[in-house]
Amino acid sequence: MANGFEASTLSTLASYIDATLSPNATMRRNAEAFLQSNEKGPGFSLLLVELISNSNFQFFTRQAAAVYLKNYIKRSWEDVDEMEREKLKRSLTDSLLYLPVQLRKLLTETISVIADSDFPSNWEYLLPELCSKLEQAINSFPHQLSWSTCDGVLEAVDALVECYRHLFRSDDLLLELKYVLGHMQVLSERNVAFSKSYLTPEVVKEDNEYTHTLLEILFRCCRIFYSLCYQDLPEYFEDHMEEWARGFLKILNISLSSVSSDSEDSDNSLFDQVQAETLDNVTLCAEKYEEEFRPYLSQFVSATWSLLIRHGNSTKYDQVVTAGMGLLTIVSKSVDFGLFSEPDTLKQVCEYIIIPNVELREDDQDLFEENPMEYIRQDMEGSDAETRRRAVCELVKGLCTHYENAITEIFSNYVYSMLQEFAKDPTNKWKGKDAAIYLVTAIGWKGGTERVGATVVNQLVDLGQFYKNHIIPELESASKQPDNIRFPILTCDSIKFATSFRNQIPDGLLPVTLTFMSELLSSRLPVVHTYSCISIEKILSLQENGEWKVKKENLAEFVSALVHRLLSLMMNVSSQNEYTVKCLMRVIIFFGTDMAPFLETLLNGIVKTLEMISQNPGNPNFIHYCFECIAGLTRYVCTENPSSHLPLLETKLFPFFQSVLTADIAEFVPYIFQVLAQLAELHGEYEELPSSYQSLLPVLFTPSLWNRNGYIPGMVRLLQAFLRKSMNHIMANNQLTPILGVFQNLVASKVHDYYGMSLIESIVETCDMSQLEPFLPEIVQIMLVRLQKGRTIRFTRAFIVFISFLSIKYGSEIVVSLLNRIQDGLFVQVFEHVWLPNVVQEANPKDRKICATGLALYLSCPTLIELPNLWLSVLSTVLSLLEGYQENPTQGGNHEMEGSREYDIQFSQLALVGNRENIQMNKVPEPDQMLVNNFTEVVANNESLKGVIQSSLSNHFQQLLASHLQKLGRSI
Repeated sequence: MANGFEASTLSTLASYIDATLSPNATMRRNAEAFLQSNEKGPGFSLLLVELISNSNFQFFTRQAAAVYLKNYIKRSWEDVDEMEREKLKRSLTDSLLYLPVQLRKLLTETISVIADSDFPSNWEYLLPELCSKLEQAINSFPHQLSWSTCDGVLEAVDALVECYRHLFRSDDLLLELKYVLGHMQVLSERNVAFSKSYLTPEVVKEDNEYTHTLLEILFRCCRIFYSLCYQDLPEYFEDHMEEWARGFLKILNISLSSVSSDSEDSDNSLFDQVQAETLDNVTLCAEKYEEEFRPYLSQFVSATWSLLIRHGNSTKYDQVVTAGMGLLTIVSKSVDFGLFSEPDTLKQVCEYIIIPNVELREDDQDLFEENPMEYIRQDMEGSDAETRRRAVCELVKGLCTHYENAITEIFSNYVYSMLQEFAKDPTNKWKGKDAAIYLVTAIGWKGGTERVGATVVNQLVDLGQFYKNHIIPELESASKQPDNIRFPILTCDSIKFATSFRNQIPDGLLPVTLTFMSELLSSRLPVVHTYSCISIEKILSLQENGEWKVKKENLAEFVSALVHRLLSLMMNVSSQNEYTVKCLMRVIIFFGTDMAPFLETLLNGIVKTLEMISQNPGNPNFIHYCFECIAGLTRYVCTENPSSHLPLLETKLFPFFQSVLTADIAEFVPYIFQVLAQLAELHGEYEELPSSYQSLLPVLFTPSLWNRNGYIPGMVRLLQAFLRKSMNHIMANNQLTPILGVFQNLVASKVHDYYGMSLIESIVETCDMSQLEPFLPEIVQIMLVRLQKGRTIRFTRAFIVFISFLSIKYGSEIVVSLLNRIQDGLFVQVFEHVWLPNVVQEANPKDRKICATGLALYLSCPTLIELPNLWLSVLSTVLSLLEGYQENPTQGGNHEMEGSREYDIQFSQLALVGNRENIQMNKVPEPDQMLVNNFTEVVANNESLKGVIQSSLSNHFQQLLASHLQKLGRSI
C-alpha cells in the first residue's frame, strides 16, 4: 500500500476520509492533501471499495469513500496500474448488487466514468457479466431477491447506455450500439413483460419494498429503452413494437386517483416518474419513428388525453402532465396533426388541457413568496426545469403550426373575456389577466431563442398594440410604487412579456419601458427586481445594423439612478444574484466611456462586494460577472484614457488582488490573473511596467501555482504581458530561464500544450536573436520529443506555426541550421514528414497567414533548391494556403458580449478581457508579397526550375501563380 498507511489500512483510510468532512478547514485540507499524496500507491482504489463494502464502518464514512472513489477515478483513471484496473472493475460489479441504494448509485456512477474510457473494447466482460446476472434474476421471478438483483443490474446498465442520448451519430457509435443491443434487447423486453404482468392498481397502491422495487425496475427499463432507441430504432424493438406499446399503454392507463392520494403536499411518486418516462419514450417514437409507431399513435394520444384530464393541479403530477403535453405538442407538429383536425377537438384541448394548466396556482404564489430564486429558475425561459405553463406554451405553438387561424380565434376570445373581467374587478380577476398574457405569449411567439427573443411572430396577433394597451399600464402602475405593487406576479409576467417580445416593442416605447424597469429595481421583492434586471440587460443588448437599437441620449436622465440601484442590489451579497451583476455588466458595455464619472463608485462597490463574499464564495456566475464588470470598466473606460484612469484602477484593485493571492482564494485567482494581464497591456508599447507589477513576476514561478489547471490560462496571459512590457527587466534579473521552464512543463502536457506554445511564440516575438540563441536548440528539441512521443493534431499545427514564425523573425537559414545541428539532415525530414503534410490543414486565418509567409521564405532556401521536387511541393503548398486567404480576415463579433458562455469549474475566460494575439500580425509580411519576391529571385537565377514548374506544376497552380505575379506586376 502507499506510504503513510500502516497495517490497519482500512481504519487509517476511514479516519482520513472522515476528516475530509470536518468543519475545521485546516483538518479538512490536511486530510485531502494526505489522501491525494497516497492515492497513486498500489491498491488505493481497491482499498476504497473494501471500505465502501464494509458494513462495520459508519454509513457516512462509506458514502464519503464512494464519492472520493468516483472523483479519484474521474481525474486519475489513466494513471492507475493496469492490473489494479482489472481488479477494480471486477470488484465494482461484484459489490454492486448487495450494497444499499445510496452507495450503489455512487458505484454505478464510478462504473459509468470507467466505461466512458474503457467500454467496450477494454472492458469486454462488463455487459456479458451484467446480463448474466440479469438473466438469472429474470428466471428466478417472482423470488424477492431476484427483484433486487434486477434493480441493481438495470441501474448499472442505465448509467452505461445513457451516453447514447448525447453522443454524435457515427459508425463507431452504431457498432457499439449493435454490440450492446446484442446482449440487452431480448432481456430488456422480457424484463418489461415480467414486470408489467405484476403491475396492477392494487399492487401500485401498496406502499412496500416489493412495490418500490417493481416500479424501480420499470423506471430503469423505460430509461434504457429511451437510450437504446435515441440514435436509431433497433430492428428487434421494431419487430416487437406491439409488445412494448401494450406495456406502455398499460402503464399510462392505470388511474393515479385510484391508487394514491391527490393531496396537494404529496411529492412526485415513483409511479409518476414511471409514467413520465413512459411518455418520454412514446414522444421519442412519435417524433423520430413516425412510420413504425403510427399504428399505435392514436391509442397513445387518447390515453394521454385521458391522463391529462383526470390529473388535477397538484404539483406532484407536474412531471407527468408536462411530459404528456410534450407528446401532444410533437403530434400536433407532425404529419399526424390530423388527429386534432375536428373543431370540437381543438376546443376541448383548449378548454380541458390548456386553460386549466395556464392558470396561476396557489403553489406558484407560495413559491414566488417563499423561494423567489427557485421561482425564477423554474420560470425563466431556457431553464432545465419544465413547468406546466411552459409546456402549455409549447403545445399552443405546436397547434398553431397547422391550425394557426383556428387557435388564434379560439384564444382571442378567451383573452378578450379574461381582460374584460380584469377591467371590471382587478382585485379578484388579476389571475385572469396573468393567464391572458401567457396565452398571448404562446400564440404570438413562432420562432426565436432566449438569447435573442422572439424573431418570428404570429401576424394575426397585434403584439405592439397589446403591449401598449395592457403591458405598459401594468409596468407604469408598478413603477410608481415599487415597494407596494398591487399584483407582483402580474407585474413580473408583464416584464417577462416585454423581455420575450423586445424585438417587437415599438421603438418609441423602449426608453419608456427601460425607465419603468429602472424604477422597479427599487422593489424589495426579489423576483420583481431580478426580472427587471434581466429585461434591462436584454433590451440594452438589442442591435440594428450593428448599432444599439436604444439610443444613449434617450437614457441619459436615469443612468445615474440605474447604476446606483444596481450597485445596491449587487452588494446585497446574501442572495449573490447573478442577474443583477450581469445587468450591471451590460450597462457598462452599453454606456462605455460614459461610465467614466462612475468609475470610482463602481470600483469601490465591486471590490467591497468581492471582499464580503471572499470568505465563503458561493454562486460562481455571480463571481464571474463581478470580474466581467471590472474587465468592462478596464476595456471601455480605461482604454480611452489610460493615463487618467489606469492609476485609479490599479490603486483600487491591487490591495484586494494582493490579499486574494496571499490567501489563495481559488474561486477568484483565475480571474485576477486575467485582469492583471489586461491592466498590464494598457501600459504604453515600450513603457516599462511599474514596480507593483514587477513584484508579481517571481510569484508566477511558484511551481504549486502551475499545478492548478484553472490558474494556467491567466498566468500565461500575464507572463506574455511581462514579456512585451518588461523584457529589459526580465533579462536583467535572469528571469527568462524560469519562463522557459514554464514553457517546458506546459508543452509536456496534452491538456496545456496550447498555452505552452502560445508562451513560446510571445518569447520569440519579444526576444532578440542574441537573447534567445543559447536556448533555441533545447526549445526545438523539447518540441521534437513531444512530436515523437505524444503527437496530436493540435500540437502538430502549433509546432508548424511556431517554426513558421521563427523563420519570419530570424530567417529561414537559422531554422535550417538549428535543425541540422540537432541531427544531420533533420531539417529535410521535418519539412517533408511534418511541415508540408500538415500545414495545409490550418484553418485559422491568422495562423494560415503566418504559415504561408514562413513557408514562402523557403523558396529561396539553398537546401531546397537542390531538391527540385521538394521545392515544387513548397511552391504548391504556399499556393494552396493562399487560396481563399483574406488580407484582413474579419474578426468574429464586436464589442458586444455574447449572452451565454461556457466554462468549467476551474477556469472561465473573461469575455471582456478580450483575446490578445500571441503574435502581432502587423509584424508579419503579407504572404503573397513574400511568395512573389522569393519566387522571382530564385527562378531568375535557376533556369532549371522553370522547366520543373512547366512540366510538373498542375495547371491549377500555374494559373494561381500567374495571378499572384500579375497582381504585383511581376512575371516569370
